[in-house]
Amino acid sequence: MTLKGKTHPVEATARFHPEGNRGVFEGSVTLKRADYGVGEGMWADFGTVANDVQIKFRLVAGTATRQK
Repeated sequence: MTLKGKTHPVEATARFHPEGNRGVFEGSVTLKRADYGVGEGMWADFGTVANDVQIKFRLVAGTATRQK
């Protein structure tokens, strides 16, 4: 993951399940905002905004259709 020019490896936990003719991946990952320099001034204080930030995602994959 690269944020604000800082790159760190990220592993996310995801579940896969079919939905009709599509596949759905759902999961989450927790980032430490200090690792990426996110939050300046009063926002740098972890008492104001936590260092751990959870990101949840849902990715739907299917076949592409051609448009004429």
